[in-house]
Amino acid sequence: MVSGFPAVSRFSSAFRRPSPAGIPDLLQRTLIYSRRDRNREVSMDIISLLGFLALVIIGIAIILFIVRLIWMLVPAALVAAVVFFLTFNLWWTGVAFLVIAVLTVLVKILKK
Repeated sequence: MVSGFPAVSRFSSAFRRPSPAGIPDLLQRTLIYSRRDRNREVSMDIISLLGFLALVIIGIAIILFIVRLIWMLVPAALVAAVVFFLTFNLWWTGVAFLVIAVLTVLVKILKK
């Protein structure tokens, strides 16, 4: 330490924030690039929009599948809870859950 200031490490510059002077330069390069490739940018926007819509539709389908699966397992969970509070045995609780879940799936399959 010299005159009350902490010692400066050779690694201290790695922890500095980037200077705000570089931000306008980056913005300038981005604007020039987008002007140069305007036709390609429009086609990428359409492709990006179609990809986004496809991902949203897939996401909604997955969420609906999960909700239907959970809704189908509600009776099995209720029976398992009743068995647990009657016996306090996790083995019989699991057996009851599996039996009711299998029966629910079989009823759904045979119903169609």
